[in-house]
Amino acid sequence: MYGSQPAHQSHIPEDFAGAPDLRQPTSAYGELKRMSELMCAMTPEVDCVIARGFGFIGPYLPLSDKFAVGIFIRDAIAGGPIRIHGDGTPQRSFETNRRLGAARVQTVRSSINIIVI
Repeated sequence: MYGSQPAHQSHIPEDFAGAPDLRQPTSAYGELKRMSELMCAMTPEVDCVIARGFGFIGPYLPLSDKFAVGIFIRDAIAGGPIRIHGDGTPQRSFETNRRLGAARVQTVRSSINIIVI
């Protein structure tokens, strides 16, 4: 799930038929993912690859509370400790924007007869 969970639900079932609130700018990523999956499902004669990136670092990354690596960089610049909140079980990986671009180009080049979204 991407975005906020509906307040009236304690969990989101696999067959949840709801949709993001399209009036909210924060819904764009989740809606794009949902539409991409729908388009691929509606076109079974075409092999689809949905390449979704996550955890990027690079120039212009906001040093705000929304991006973990931005917080790490902000704390390091301020000379303070780098705080990691959690129990240590999640694993994260980060990718530079430049590497993301190269990977997308490689995916498209290697995908003959495949739609890459």
